[in-house]
Amino acid sequence: MRLEPLAPALTEAELRAFEAGARLKLPQGLRDFYLAQNGGLPPAPMAVQGHAADLEFFCPLVPAPRTGVPGVDHDAETVWFARDSAAGRYGIGHRGPGAGRVVWQTGRDAPRPLAESLAGFLNLLEG
Repeated sequence: MRLEPLAPALTEAELRAFEAGARLKLPQGLRDFYLAQNGGLPPAPMAVQGHAADLEFFCPLVPAPRTGVPGVDHDAETVWFARDSAAGRYGIGHRGPGAGRVVWQTGRDAPRPLAESLAGFLNLLEG
């Protein structure tokens, strides 16, 4: 999948520096994604199977000030890597029993499982 870039491409060293600063290890699928493209906008609206809202953008690893698009954020177990048109967010587990699994969350609701991997999540995209 090709995206309209929101931030410059990352090097392996920049990715490792992010992981060290955030004190986390990105799942391999997400690492590969960020090395290939540092977030971005889909070329057309992309529906996610089973959701009413369209995927709006993939967050760059760090904020993209010129666009106003936030960078990824993370908590104890999840890296939030994409947003949808209904203020929902998509994340992938980086530690614990949910490591590597993709979830969706809106508001203060508990995250809901979507896919077993980033590749599985990308297969849910339609558009």
